[in-house]
Order: sequence, then structure tokens, then C-alpha cells
Amino acid sequence: MKKPILIFTALFLCLILLTSYANIELKNNKNYPSLQDAKQTIYNYKTYYNERYGYSIEYPSSKLIPQGESGSGDGQVFKSQDSKSELRVYRDYRDVLDFGLQDAYNEDLRGDGGNFVVTYKKLGNNYYVISGYKNKNIFYQKTIIFRNQLCTAIITYPESEKNYYNKVCENIFRTFK
Repeated sequence: MKKPILIFTALFLCLILLTSYANIELKNNKNYPSLQDAKQTIYNYKTYYNERYGYSIEYPSSKLIPQGESGSGDGQVFKSQDSKSELRVYRDYRDVLDFGLQDAYNEDLRGDGGNFVVTYKKLGNNYYVISGYKNKNIFYQKTIIFRNQLCTAIITYPESEKNYYNKVCENIFRTFK
């Protein structure tokens, strides 16, 4: 009776040692990509940097194609190949010193006509976010104060693309600075 217990205990200890060794090898192996590397590979993020105003944002270049700087150099539009999705990034025409963040927020909450429904809004100390539906598309807007200027990024996309953009919007707007 003692012999099977000893064999079982020895096998159990060997299993624990092998598992511990395998975990150490996985942690020390630098060949495994990080989560950030995996995201970079899947979405192929690139950074747009605005020379004139100094702000930047990452965008998924595998999905959104730059359309060229505006004539005034204040921003860029990125469109999907079918033109149904769009990211606009620009220095806002409203002056934060004269207009104020709260006033810009209130104005944007009113919308500019059309079927405009806000489903999420947040006003922070140096930014605001507004999200919802406009003309049957989902939109997400973030406006920030950057170097005493208002800078805005707005993405619009069809509801059929919701799963894709829910994943990338976090990175797009987290990198907007």
C-alpha cells in the first residue's frame, strides 16, 4: 500500500517541477509578442502628427487611409476604402481662451442638425467626449485642450462595423495628444 502512494507522490512532485520550469521558460522567452505588439500587427497602427499645431493620434492604417492634410494645415481626414467610415482630426476653429471648454462642449452637445442622439458624454478638466448616433452612423468625438487650443478627433462608422471600431477606438483616442 505504501509503494503506490510513494509512486503517486513522486509523479506529482515531478509534474509540479515540470510545470514550474515551463512557466519560467515562457516568462523568460523574449520571442513571444507582447499584447501591444499583437495589436500593432492586427491593426497596423500608424501615427499622424500635425506639424502646424503639434498634436498626434494613432490610427489603424489597415482600415483608414489618409486623405491628405487640409489646405490650412490644421488636420487630416482618414477614410475607409468604401468611404463609410471616417476619422477627422483637426485644430478646432473655436479659441479655448475666448470660447472655453465648457462652451465648446455645450455647443457640440446640441449637434449640427440631422438625426443626432447622444448616448455618452463626459466633461473632464482638459477634454470632453461625446458619443452617439448621427444620421444612422455611430460617432465618437474627443476634444482636448492642447497648447491652449482646442483639438478635435471624430470618428464615424456604420453600426455594422461596431465590433471592429469598438476595439480600435480605445487606442485611437487614448493616443490623441
